[in-house]
Amino acid sequence: MDKFKKKNELYDYLETYASKRKSELDRKKLDTGLIKSYIIETARNYEDVDLRRYLNNTETSTFDLDDGLFGINLSGEIIGYCEPFMGRYYVLYSGLKTETVEPFYRRLILDNFSLDSCWFAGDFFDKLREIVYGARYDYQYLKIKFEYINEFEKHGETDENELDEDEFIIENKASKIVINERIRKIREILPELRDLFKPFYSQVFLRVPSAAGKGGHEIYNFGKVTNRSNSFLDHKNILNSIIRIYKAVTEIIEDESNIKFEFEAEDNLLSMSGKPVLIKFIDPLDPETFENFVSSTFVKNVGPFRIAGNPIKTGDNSYVVYGVDRHLYGKIDLDINLERFLIILHSDTCGNTLHRLITNTQTKITPALNIKIGNKEYREIITNAMNKNGNS
Repeated sequence: MDKFKKKNELYDYLETYASKRKSELDRKKLDTGLIKSYIIETARNYEDVDLRRYLNNTETSTFDLDDGLFGINLSGEIIGYCEPFMGRYYVLYSGLKTETVEPFYRRLILDNFSLDSCWFAGDFFDKLREIVYGARYDYQYLKIKFEYINEFEKHGETDENELDEDEFIIENKASKIVINERIRKIREILPELRDLFKPFYSQVFLRVPSAAGKGGHEIYNFGKVTNRSNSFLDHKNILNSIIRIYKAVTEIIEDESNIKFEFEAEDNLLSMSGKPVLIKFIDPLDPETFENFVSSTFVKNVGPFRIAGNPIKTGDNSYVVYGVDRHLYGKIDLDINLERFLIILHSDTCGNTLHRLITNTQTKITPALNIKIGNKEYREIITNAMNKNGNS
């Protein structure tokens, strides 16, 4: 990417860049990468987090534009530009190929405890689709991807003699489904599909038509948004809408669920506020899947959940975990079994922890969930945040 000194220069470049890439898409001959935007979560007390601090090292360096924007050099190449959004978020813009920029982004998140991806669970996608239903025409198309891969399923023994020569010996339970259909048809068939097949609850991708031009925008469940439209400004409007809603939901979660203790000296009383989170599985987990999840996540401390803790066995397929989230090192307690996860988020724990836990549970353990924070459903909180931000 080119080097710029001012925000308006960068915006002008990205606007022209988007128009050129859309023309190439129309000709089915893309010469270089599309504009990809990666949303990065920091913390509610975002004043303590300066992303540039993590990017000035032996491999990367930054250079400032105006209005808080800065560019990122990686080994002598400009990999992208970062812009602060609404306090606690940054967005990384890049026109480089996915195979170049995405490993950089993922490593940046994993290597720095102050940072996290944004995680869009199935309920969040459902509510985004409702906004699209109201803002687009019924004859316009949406593209949706659903994905459920049981990463913790135990591979059983298989007799090789029973297999055809072109079959794999070992497979995980996996479902990857793409629907590209008119809005009116999706609205009609999706509830019926979910009744028949639970992985239709696990949405990981949504492509929405552009509001102001040609093409559209692709939203991924780990906070990536790809611009397939002819306008960067339209793309930025999509980012603004998503981040505004996501921020509101995250802060409602923090206000409702974070456990806080207050000592009232006058009355010599200790009061507690905050509500537990319940993730109920529509179908109970397979015991081997559950035990593999516990071992991988808490004992081996690997995988996307990013929660460290020593699991204490309390019964058959039942554990208590006094854990620490590896984003901001906030405390999180879990009481887990085959039917549900009961979660306590402490006062220092980011609401994004819950988004990550729900999203990865849905795509990697079991797709159909019923989620409550106290007596409020997770999807109700998302609806309230959308209504509050003018997206009803």
